[in-house]
Amino acid sequence: MILGRSEIIKRIKGIDEKAFENYFVRMSRIGLTELRFKCLKKLAELKKATVSAVLKELGENPTGGSYNTINDFFDKLKKESILKKQQIGKTTYWEFTEKTKEFAEYLKEFGD
Repeated sequence: MILGRSEIIKRIKGIDEKAFENYFVRMSRIGLTELRFKCLKKLAELKKATVSAVLKELGENPTGGSYNTINDFFDKLKKESILKKQQIGKTTYWEFTEKTKEFAEYLKEFGD
């Protein structure tokens, strides 16, 4: 018997990849680039972080165009109820919503 990647993840982690198809469709409508996807994966690993912290972790420039692009992307994901933001003073922290925590766990494993 040969098991596919989806079935292996489902058996080991209890996560059904097909349940997350809706999130990928919604993200693709926003415009999912390689950098945006990497930032989303990194945020899943960090659990809660600023846009600058995510970009620094990836070795990207945490200011200017990269920052604006990812911040705008995270804002759009907030409107889709995939991410939520928390304002502490002047600093904005991003994290996955309670509803999408399992999706974040899946993203950590995605592509590895």
